[in-house]
Parts: sequence; C-alpha cells; structure tokens
Amino acid sequence: MSIYSPENLFLRLTTREQSRSLDEQTIQAFGLSGSLLMEIAGMKAAEYIRDQTGDNKHGVFICGKGNNAGDAFVAARYLLERASHSADIRLVSGDANLSPDAAKNLELLRKLKENGAEVTISTKTPDLSSATYHYGVDGMIGTGLTSDLRSPLTARVSDLNQSRLTIFAMDIPTGLHCDSGRILGSCVKADHTLTFGTNKTGFYMGRGPEMTGSLFLADLPFPKYLREHKAVLIGNDLSEELPDHTAAAAHKYEKGTVHIVAGSAGMTGAAMMAAKSAWAAGAGAVFLYAPKGILQVYEISLPQIIKVPVGEPDDTHFKPFHVSDILAKISDKKGPVLAGPGLGNADETRTGLAELLNQVESPVILDADGLAAWQQSSSAKPSGWILTPHPGELKNYLNISSADDFSRLSGIQKLADSSGCHILSKGSPTFYVSADGAAFITGYDTSIFARAGFGDVLAGTIAGKLAVSKPYDADRSVVSALIDTHKAIQHIPDAEPKDIYDR
Repeated sequence: MSIYSPENLFLRLTTREQSRSLDEQTIQAFGLSGSLLMEIAGMKAAEYIRDQTGDNKHGVFICGKGNNAGDAFVAARYLLERASHSADIRLVSGDANLSPDAAKNLELLRKLKENGAEVTISTKTPDLSSATYHYGVDGMIGTGLTSDLRSPLTARVSDLNQSRLTIFAMDIPTGLHCDSGRILGSCVKADHTLTFGTNKTGFYMGRGPEMTGSLFLADLPFPKYLREHKAVLIGNDLSEELPDHTAAAAHKYEKGTVHIVAGSAGMTGAAMMAAKSAWAAGAGAVFLYAPKGILQVYEISLPQIIKVPVGEPDDTHFKPFHVSDILAKISDKKGPVLAGPGLGNADETRTGLAELLNQVESPVILDADGLAAWQQSSSAKPSGWILTPHPGELKNYLNISSADDFSRLSGIQKLADSSGCHILSKGSPTFYVSADGAAFITGYDTSIFARAGFGDVLAGTIAGKLAVSKPYDADRSVVSALIDTHKAIQHIPDAEPKDIYDR
C-alpha cells in the first residue's frame, strides 16, 4: 500500500467535486440507491449523537431542503426509536421542494408522530435559549455551498452559534467551504462534525479547524475503485502505515551519510540543531562543513558530528572557493546534502551555494537561507530536491504568494510539477507536495514551526531520515519527520527544539 493510499479512510482528504462524484457514481454506475446511503449516514450519525449525549434527551434539528436535511431526518428517527429522544424539527425554508429522499424521510417522521413519537415539525423560528433542548443538529446545507449564505439561513446560523447547545453538524458545518475552509458569509461553529463517506480538505485549511470541532467519519459503502482523494492527512495514525525502507548497514557510512552546509558568524545555533537532529534521526555519519573562523564553536558542542573545516582561519561565512573542497567530500561519502540553516545571505555565500547546487549530484534539502540561491542555481538539476520554505521564503525566494491556504497549496503543486522538486511548505497547516503531485496536509497545530530553531530541527530530521532510506524516499522521510516532530512536542508545554533531537 502506497503512503498516498492509506487503508485508514479518515486520512484520505477529498474535495467537494470528488465527494459529490463519488456519491453520484455509487448511485448511478454502481447501483446503490441514494436512500440507502442516506439511511446509513443518518443511522451512524444517530449512534454518534447518542454516544455523546446519552438517552432521554431533547434535540432541535435545524434543517434545509436538501439531502443534508434528509441525513438529519434519518438521525432524528433513529434517536426517537432507539435512544428515547424527543426531536424538534425546524424547517428553515419550509416543507416544499425538499429533495426526494429528504421528503421521504420527513414523511417517515410524520408517521412516527402519528403513532405517539415525541417529535414536532414546524417552520417557525425556534427559541434556542430554551432550557428544554440538550443539543442542536445543523442540517441546513452540505458540501454543495459555493457562495455566501443568505437569509434566512444566516439568521439560523447566528442562533445556533449564540446558543449554549452542543452542536452536531451533518457532513459539514453550514457555511464552510468544503475545499478551502473559507467561511462563506457566516458559518455554524460545530462542537462535532459528522462527515459522511469522506473526510474533507476544508476541515484542515482556513477556518476549518476552528469551525468543525471534533470530527467523526461515518463510513458509507462506497466501492474502493470509485474513491479518489486530493490529499492525505498527516498525523499519528499515518505513522502506522508508513513503509519501512531502512536498509541494514555494516558500518556507519552504509547506514547513511548526511552533509550539512550551514551556519555562519552569529548563526551557528541553526547548524548545530540541524546536525544534532540528523544524527538523532538515525544517520550513520553527519558531516558539518564549517568556515574555519567559526569551527571552534562546534568542537565542544558536537562531539558526534564530523566537522569539516573549509577556507581560511578568518573565514566566518561560506565563500565560492570553499565549494571544491565540499564537493570532493560529498563525492567521496555519498549522501543527501542539507543546505541553508543559519547560512546567512552574504552575496558571496549565495554565489558559492549556487555554484555548489549547480554541480552537486546528491539529493538536496534546501532550507532557510539556502533557498535564496534557488534562482541563481540555473544550471542545477533540482529533480528530487526537497525545498522547505516558510511563508516568507515561499514568497521571496520561490515567487509564490498566497491569499489563503488553498491558493498556497495550489501554488506549491504547480512548482512541484514544473521543477520536479518535493515541496514542504511550513505554516499552519503545513503542506507537503511530492514531485509526482501527491499532497499531504498536517492535521494538527504546526504554528510551533514559526518559532526560531524548529525549522532547523525539522530540516535536519528530514535529512537524517532521507539518508537511511534505501532507496532515497522523500515522501516517507518528510512525512515521518513531521510525525516524529509532532510526537516529540505534543505533550511538552513550551517545547524547545532540543526536545525533538533529545527525544
């Protein structure tokens, strides 16, 4: 199983079009009815709501006209029948022109009412401050929304958000853009989102994480051959599906060698953190190239790292004439090259790095100040390189500016396609796009990468993991580095970079 096709369906993130196509193809081409899919979705939603609220509760269901409302009607029916709930169904836009499956399930609720079930059906505006309600269900509009909400839906969204009820959203909070996580005018702030059949990209971009609350995937019987997805969710669950491509080694150089071109006067800490992280990630040997003028800084602090002095005793940053010595060592002990942390932006440093990049044959991880040489390395063969920009570097060095997360993802996908590089776009969320177009999105808070030092640690970890993967596997190396970094800090308040490489 490819890392881009995890068995865990929650990790596969889909767009609006992919989700709608999957639903339509399952009905039209495969032959399962829409009413069956709605029945299963509503039943699973009811089970989840019951697990969260218990029995003998009173819920208010704010519903529109489409299948999203139909899912809510089915959930209400199961809660009435199996959990002894009472249900107040409020039809925001009236009871005319409902979708066929929604109309069918509303009629079933009416039959239950005729036979004694505690259910009311009304088009009147509910008083959500009523102490009789234990929870609210948002069944107004699903993934089909692409323009701003209008009245009366906006008023009902406001009512739900101002209430103190626990809110369950059917498939997606009303007002949230399925693909980008943008808020379309106004949006329900759900405590729980019960997404049906597929997880959605918009839950992890823009305002999505803020509006969805706890996510639950209610799987539906969609056939595997019809499933497509836009991206894969990076998190601890994905680590269970990462393939092991680490080769056995007879000695340290066979285990994996990393070459680090980093550091300059006043910025040696970045080089230290990158080197320590590469070592902690399993590299058998880590070579740190140091201008002779700053070599002494590393001697005591990095006993396990092989320091390679270059240049003259008074050199405190990299210069073009250092390149030949660095290339000779890289050629002798092959392995990935990490260039950039703390390198500085002196003109001759940038020129020297561009010369190195134009000649090096090894895989390259280009980070931080190293990205400044991207446009100068016109003779380089960047296919297979890993670029790791933060938002400012993405704009300043790679010419990608983005108004929102979705446009940032689109921009790095185009760059990956045109350059043959793998792109790790740091931010919140963090995106990784491989050279073959596979996209990954972090499902946890990555704002910590904006703090000084964490980017250096991440770059070093990627380099170390890449060095020991045989053959070189950028996808596995980057994704596992992100997961390991998250694991190392998620339970540590005010985590520092050393908490990762000292793990």
